[in-house]
Amino acid sequence: VFLLTAGWSLSGGWIRFTEFAARFNSQVCRDLMHYTAMALITAVTLPVSLILVRTYLSKAFSEQAAGYWQAIWRISDTYLLVVTNALAVYYLPKLAELKHDVQVRREIFHVGIIAMPLVLLSAGSIYLFRDYVLRILFATSFFPARELFAYQLTGDCLKIASWLLSYLMIARAMTKIYIATELIFSASFVILTIALTRLFGLRGVTYAFTLNYILYLLLMIFLFRRLLFRPAAAEP
Repeated sequence: VFLLTAGWSLSGGWIRFTEFAARFNSQVCRDLMHYTAMALITAVTLPVSLILVRTYLSKAFSEQAAGYWQAIWRISDTYLLVVTNALAVYYLPKLAELKHDVQVRREIFHVGIIAMPLVLLSAGSIYLFRDYVLRILFATSFFPARELFAYQLTGDCLKIASWLLSYLMIARAMTKIYIATELIFSASFVILTIALTRLFGLRGVTYAFTLNYILYLLLMIFLFRRLLFRPAAAEP
């Protein structure tokens, strides 16, 4: 993929080797370090929290039960890939480009009215055909996982809704807030999983996922109402 992309870029004149010979710019380096820090924290916190949850489910229930949860998590990752890729490739650079709050609000709204119906339709379709999905992707022995779909898919919709706002933290290099929220909500997912599975059994892990993103979405709404709905005089 790298070789094909590099060849395409070079032949199209988008990139020239001379551009890699520019003098080192310390300011640009410092700016990029903010994005590096945010990328690294996400690359660490999400896998670690998932490992902790899976380990807990294996011990508290069984390896099979952990496998059921892992199966629906993989299904979620797969069907959301189209939306998450679009957010990373188009939405994030677009937010970084926009300077005025009015423009940012408009962009969030425009992307939201496309992304959210797509996610809702996909989640609803998967829920309705969950038996076929499990049979095709896994096996009939995974049918106990069907009771985990409802709240997992609900949490997926909340996740995308919250990401429409949280991407603004990356676009505006709000490094400290981003790292803090990643650490807090990765930890809260593990804690909520332990608490709710003790009350509701294996389904508690999907309750924890949904509740965690309800809280995350509420925080994002609170933060960005203050950021994006400032008085007109404060507009740059």
